[in-house]
Amino acid sequence: MTALLNAGGGVITDESNVDVISAGLEVGNYSSIVIDGIEYSMNERGINVVLYDTNEKKVIDSLNFDIYEGAKISRKLLPIDTLIYENVIYDGYELLLDYLSKIDSERYVTMISVADDASSNMTEEVQDALFKLGLKETLIDAFRESYIAVINGEKVVFEEKGDQVLVFSTEIDGLKIQIESAGGVTDAHANIKIDGIDYAQNVRGINMVVYDKFLGIVCDSICFDLYNGYDVKMKQ
Repeated sequence: MTALLNAGGGVITDESNVDVISAGLEVGNYSSIVIDGIEYSMNERGINVVLYDTNEKKVIDSLNFDIYEGAKISRKLLPIDTLIYENVIYDGYELLLDYLSKIDSERYVTMISVADDASSNMTEEVQDALFKLGLKETLIDAFRESYIAVINGEKVVFEEKGDQVLVFSTEIDGLKIQIESAGGVTDAHANIKIDGIDYAQNVRGINMVVYDKFLGIVCDSICFDLYNGYDVKMKQ
């Protein structure tokens, strides 16, 4: 089965050329969803879905639900996944600014933990992007300080900065979340656990884990090392 969903409320065919094909097992066994000449369908057994945002004028998700295997979910593109940046040249600074704008959504629970330091090369522009998420603490001049934040949709659940190891636990929509941040003044680590599993990159910089409430999965784990020119580490 093949489906194209519109996330923006407009009519997609007014601005984009769309070709959708569904072929069952006996008549070809494939799925195709082509938008402006680019194939976005997972083309796997089951229900292939592509989500197009007419406000942003771009594809934001491509999924497959394999009903035969108990509605197993697989994805080609995540709303904020690194694949969105495939074949696009971003330096780490631009990527961080773009990333922070993408997680500003009711769809996500975003968890942040600093390891070692996140103040070196911190700019007013990046700090303003963090403030737009509802955060209040500043990381400018917070050299090697620990920092934790949890954002549920557009609501800041918790935020703390300090010169000691910080630990925070909570439960959101049945998810058991435990976060630990240790700046360079302690032993420099970051842990972000959901239901006992640590998803953090646990490397120097701003470690972020994003949970997609709509799909019920952790959809991304990334770290921006400001000390090393905004170097990016991504979960594979």
